[in-house]
Formats: sequence, C-alpha cells, structure tokens
Amino acid sequence: MDLKKRRAEMSMGNLFLVFLLIVFALALTPTIGDSVAAATGGNITGAAGDILELVPLVWVFIVVGIGAAAVVKMFEDIS
Repeated sequence: MDLKKRRAEMSMGNLFLVFLLIVFALALTPTIGDSVAAATGGNITGAAGDILELVPLVWVFIVVGIGAAAVVKMFEDIS
C-alpha cells in the first residue's frame, strides 16, 4: 500500500508539471497566430494559404492531445 501511495504522490507532481507545460504551450498560441497572420499577409494564396491558416488549430490539438495522453498514462501507472 505504501508503494501505491508513493506512486500516486509522484503522479500528482507529474500531473502538475504537465498542467504547467500545457498552460505555457497554450500561452504561445497568440504568437503562432500572429506569425501565421504575417505569413498569409503576403502572396500565399489557394490551398497553401488555407493550410497555413489551420496551423494554430493543429497546434492546440497537438498540445491538448499530448497532455491528455500524459494524464491517461499516469493514471494507468497508478492502478
């Protein structure tokens, strides 16, 4: 039982770290959006422009997906 409690405490620390990394990564989203806006302001048209406008959305999905996968893995390790 003591080992399970130590694993849970260790996972809470890791969970806090993952939360901080997600907050930091999502705080960079406006910077990515500004970069995309600056890049699409030029002469990028057609499919390339449409794909470039999806970069911030893909960034958010990747960050949230990695965070969710980390949390699921941590809770699997506790059990």
